[in-house]
Order: sequence, then structure tokens, then C-alpha cells
Amino acid sequence: NGTEIANSNSNPYSFSVTSESENENEAAVNNLYAVFKKLPIFWFRATATVTPAGAGTASTSPTTTSTRGAHWNSTSATATSKYSASANSNYHFMGWSSTSDGSIVSTDNPYIATITSTSTTQNSPTITTYYARFQPYPTSITATPATIILGSGDTSDPIDVTVSPEDAWKNLIFISNNSNIATVDANGAVTAGNVAETTTITIQAVKD
Repeated sequence: NGTEIANSNSNPYSFSVTSESENENEAAVNNLYAVFKKLPIFWFRATATVTPAGAGTASTSPTTTSTRGAHWNSTSATATSKYSASANSNYHFMGWSSTSDGSIVSTDNPYIATITSTSTTQNSPTITTYYARFQPYPTSITATPATIILGSGDTSDPIDVTVSPEDAWKNLIFISNNSNIATVDANGAVTAGNVAETTTITIQAVKD
């Protein structure tokens, strides 16, 4: 029940002792007690939510876990949990965010997240939720202008592309059906060849 000595968290602990006795049979006695206190156990629960609903699935492993604090008076502790997501065929996985519409914090899949708990109550763990964010793939693609007329060697402005829905994953590629007649670059700019014919530029949405 004594007072804790300064720096007593050190282990081993060097302690200076003082004696005023010159008699070896009456040596001064200095007792120190090693005091042990139980480390607190902190409880965690990891949850994953899909947004928009129905776009895929998300899970965590482990769902519930615990760990001991670093010191007897610790007020929090950290652990890790694996967050995994799987997109449905019509959606693209964007990444993880801590709110349903917040910034993406990681595009890793699975995502190994460091989570923090301040709860020492097993039935009331600190809950950490990450949102698996998905974008739909385009259901339609519209190109403007629909027709481009060029002289030999001329290059057009990039084709203006509109996808539907507006929030669709816009990963597009441009393909010329006949590169002798016209070529197209990654931005949709068309360059005419030396053959005075007509060809088609195809725009495709690339899925993962």
C-alpha cells in the first residue's frame, strides 16, 4: 500500500540505498515490493457495409477480437482486422471509406486496417465500420460527334463521350476497326490514314 516510486516502471530497476550503520550485524534494511496489476483487455468489433446496397458483398476477419493494453492504466489499444469485398458483375470496386460518402482511405482488397478500442466491456466493444464502395459499369455510351470527316493525315479533337448512369465507372478504350483508314489514340482523337474510305471507331467500357 506504499507510494509508487518514481521510474518504478523500469524493469530491471536500479535503486540507491543508504545506510548509517557501521555494524555488519545491524545493516540497514531497504525493502522494495514488486507490484503487479492486471493489464486491461480491450474489445473490438469490425463491421463492413456495402454501398450502394446490392452492389456486392463485404466481410471482416476477425469480426470480434480483444487484446490487452500495453500498461495497467492504458485507456486504449489497437488491433488489426481484414476487410474483404467482392463486386457483383455490374459493379466496379472503388475502395474503402470510413463513411458511406467519405474519401477513399484504401483501394487494397483485402484491406488490413488498424482499428482502435477504448472499451473494456466484452458486450460493448468499440465498433469500427468501413464501407466497401462500388461504382456501376456503364449501361450505355454516347459519342459526340457521331460522324467525323477528315482529310488524309488530319487529326480530330478527342471524341466527347457520355456514359450512363452519370456515376458509372468510366474506364474506356477506343478501337479503330481499320487502322489503315483511321487510327485513334487513348483520348479518342482520330487521325485519318491515306485510304479514302469509311471505318468505325468502337468505344468499349473495360471491366476489371
